[in-house]
Amino acid sequence: MATGEVEPLAYISDEPGALEIAADAGIDTLGEYVAAMKDDPMAFLNGNDPQGGNSFVFANVIPKGLGIDMMKLPYPGHGPTVTALLTGEVQTATLPVPPVLEHARAGTVKILGIAAEQRHPQLPDVPTFREQGHDVVVGDFVMIVGPKGMPDEVKAKLSEGILAAARSEGFAAAAAGNGMVLRPGGAPGRLRVPRAPPG
Repeated sequence: MATGEVEPLAYISDEPGALEIAADAGIDTLGEYVAAMKDDPMAFLNGNDPQGGNSFVFANVIPKGLGIDMMKLPYPGHGPTVTALLTGEVQTATLPVPPVLEHARAGTVKILGIAAEQRHPQLPDVPTFREQGHDVVVGDFVMIVGPKGMPDEVKAKLSEGILAAARSEGFAAAAAGNGMVLRPGGAPGRLRVPRAPPG
């Protein structure tokens, strides 16, 4: 069995990108945000992962789709980025929904747009970027993998068990509470490459 290499066992969920802004930033809509950033690209500082992380990718794709420049400040993970957003170190973030869901529900963070083809099931009142006139669809995903070279029967058994768990009522309830967009299925058929807007 090869070491250090993996192969997919089961696709669990989509994790679309999003644009968040502090509730006290004085911005209520995506249009207001875009106008402010076009007027002054330094108006709001964005928190995101270091290079390679999903919110770093989102922080490069989203402003391109909005036609703006974005000043980015990297933090070592989603937790520190959320803290920076809540304490005012940064005014915006390009995190996926799960780490900010409770803050959005509490009203301390506003989500200006979801970078998906459909609205987030836990945030039905938040429009997608496309609904607001910007062709921005970009996201990450959650997948379970195993070491490359597993016997087919072992791989099939593991995949079957993982998917059974992911489709259970208990898992679905917990996942919804954490802001996950469940789409469990066989991993190879579920993989999609997130695309940047044209241009």
